Amino acid sequence: MNLLQVIDAPAELRRLPRAQLPALTRELRQRLPSSTPDPIELAVALHYVFDTPCDRIVWDGQQPNDGGVLPAGLREQLGAASGAGAAQGFCAAHPSTSISAALGIAQAARLRGDARHAVAVIGNEAMRAGIAFEALNNGGVAPGVRLLVVLNDTDGSTPAAALAHSLGLHYAGPVDGHNVDTLVAALDSARQRAQPQLLHVVNRKSRERAPAQAGHGYDGAFADWLCDMAAADPRLVAVTPARGDASGMTRFAKSFPGRCFEVGGAEQHAVTFAGGMAAEGLKPVVAIDAAFLRRAYDQLIHDIALQRLDLTFAIGGAGSAGIGGAPTACPADIACLRCIPNMALMAPSDEDQCRRMLVTAYRHPGLAAVRYPHGAGPGVTIGGGLDGVEFGRGERRRPGRRTAILAFGAMLAPGLAAGGDLDATVADMRFIKPIDTALVLQLAHEHEQLVTVEDGAVMGGAGAAVAEALAAAGVARPLLMLGLDDAPGAVGPDAAGIARAIRLRFPPGQERQVANDG
Repeated sequence: MNLLQVIDAPAELRRLPRAQLPALTRELRQRLPSSTPDPIELAVALHYVFDTPCDRIVWDGQQPNDGGVLPAGLREQLGAASGAGAAQGFCAAHPSTSISAALGIAQAARLRGDARHAVAVIGNEAMRAGIAFEALNNGGVAPGVRLLVVLNDTDGSTPAAALAHSLGLHYAGPVDGHNVDTLVAALDSARQRAQPQLLHVVNRKSRERAPAQAGHGYDGAFADWLCDMAAADPRLVAVTPARGDASGMTRFAKSFPGRCFEVGGAEQHAVTFAGGMAAEGLKPVVAIDAAFLRRAYDQLIHDIALQRLDLTFAIGGAGSAGIGGAPTACPADIACLRCIPNMALMAPSDEDQCRRMLVTAYRHPGLAAVRYPHGAGPGVTIGGGLDGVEFGRGERRRPGRRTAILAFGAMLAPGLAAGGDLDATVADMRFIKPIDTALVLQLAHEHEQLVTVEDGAVMGGAGAAVAEALAAAGVARPLLMLGLDDAPGAVGPDAAGIARAIRLRFPPGQERQVANDG
């Protein structure tokens, strides 16, 4: 019997005889992609024991979301491995945050007098972060709260008992995460207790996700540069709060194991830890996604920038496309970073420029960051040397008339295409901070209007930096700023969109004499 054909909701799952659950998990495994990490038995057991969706299950952002497909209709949701947690109703977007969210849900239920349970499913890597321990510490002193933390331990190495007991949580386990019958028994026992508790589940993955390969593209350019620069400078050390394969540090870790530090999902620790090494004369390179760097924003300001420490940040996943859709997209990274004192910020327009900017950032005597999207760039040939770019200087890439397009980072390619369509001048600004004021003013004096294009939020972004430079010089020139709006999942303008926006704002046939400002 095909069990998936008769289950559309959690209540129907709970009507199955317990003896049929192993068959259901086998069907689920056959339907999901082979590269999917698999807490399948755990997901089935949770929905079998708890009264979902009345009881809440919060899957941590570091956890695979596939288990969350169970509540809203299995047949329709299966196969949507990315973002399937939306069917659960709630999925913590970032690693390590599930316990805090679940504790808040449990406290709300207690205050209303509900008997609702809240379950947080968190992996051993995410458990390393400070926010997870903060939530456990708070939950351990919350009697009467129906909170269950399920530690999905994928290597069996977490000392969960001493973790739990010292923070005041009831501990149970370890439990075999591949035995659905054992899981049901353990979860059923946990459901009877109206107190904060931790269930330790050992769920060794039978099918590991294929390691990400840093080949061509921006990530590959970073990976190659990191190894080459480390070979040239023994002071270089690399720090990342991500897995090596996710941060592009796999080859570096193999070539320089004593100089590579993967610190789990602990972004705050990663930044200040790197700062400590910089204070002792080393040259740390911090590889971090834009979305996760904002979790360490306070440390970046107080522990690095205000201390005037010499660090290089390689910020991947910048702009509209993060590593996991809207929750990890970071359109506001420019606005957040360019206001930090003592910090330089660069945006490469291609893979080779990414490598050269990393050289420039590394050699800059202070805090400097290079922000770039994940994945492939325009596909230019990447040089093998360690030559940088001129600090603080952009460059003209196309001559034109009337309109000057000032493109930042990955928006150069569509900017050039739009410039060709409109016969506009196009400049690759390269530096967001310090902005190339001389180039901005020169373009303003030579053109009727300026257009800035960036793969980030317009408010407070690179276009705002251009506007500030014009205002400071007393130059008045029409300025159109294109980028991302504040709608969730917004996508940056393409070549056609840039050209269309420019024609709408500056219709042809309305030329005017350029004023002799300044």
